Amino acid sequence: KQEGVVIIKRRRLCLEIPLSPEEAARLIAALRTMMGIREVSANGDRVDITYDLLQATHEQIETKISEIGVQLGTGWAERLRRAFVDFEEEILVGSFGNGGDHCGK
Repeated sequence: KQEGVVIIKRRRLCLEIPLSPEEAARLIAALRTMMGIREVSANGDRVDITYDLLQATHEQIETKISEIGVQLGTGWAERLRRAFVDFEEEILVGSFGNGGDHCGK
């Protein structure tokens, strides 16, 4: 990050139930307090978010969403998709930190 590098990610998160306009506004305000968040929108049962992966991760965003009482989708496909995104981000940030050498040498 100190070198001016950014890794911009755009994700769509599916929620268990649609948000009311008031709940959506509260969620958007909470997510905008996080470092690295560039853009957030919430419409019905989905949240679209753009963020800098070097400042915020998908997992941290999920945690923030849970902290304010919004439940992410619980279907197996949605849980699997989120797990894959978390894994992908971990690999990307890890490889970035060691110069792209996946073997750690």
